[in-house]
Amino acid sequence: MKRNNLYNFTPEELSKPISELGVVFRAQNVLDRLEINTLGELVELVENHNIVKIYGMGHVRANDILDKLAEIQNPEYNAKQEQCKLLQSHIDEIGKQIKAHDEAIAALDAEAEFYRAQIAILNNTYQKKIRKR
Repeated sequence: MKRNNLYNFTPEELSKPISELGVVFRAQNVLDRLEINTLGELVELVENHNIVKIYGMGHVRANDILDKLAEIQNPEYNAKQEQCKLLQSHIDEIGKQIKAHDEAIAALDAEAEFYRAQIAILNNTYQKKIRKR
């Protein structure tokens, strides 16, 4: 039984690799075994077959795939994905800045410890000179 136009993806979206879907490992293995590599091939499979009956698929993995297809078709989901990527890049940049600041603080701490030691030596030398007088 052929079902057409169940999903309305653009040609660009249909050419995306299914690895970007993020389906569970076992579902990905089944799709790999079937040589399903793009979203278009997956949509064709879903529209033309009862994927639950595919060997190794089962209800849980089939539902995972159908949920992922529904998620990526939802424009709000795509916008949220872009926001997440942007936020992650900001978090990564802040992490780099924090690391640089931590390294700078460590260098300043080492320098301060050096000067404390120098002051202690000078102070000790000064105290000895005062005692000799």
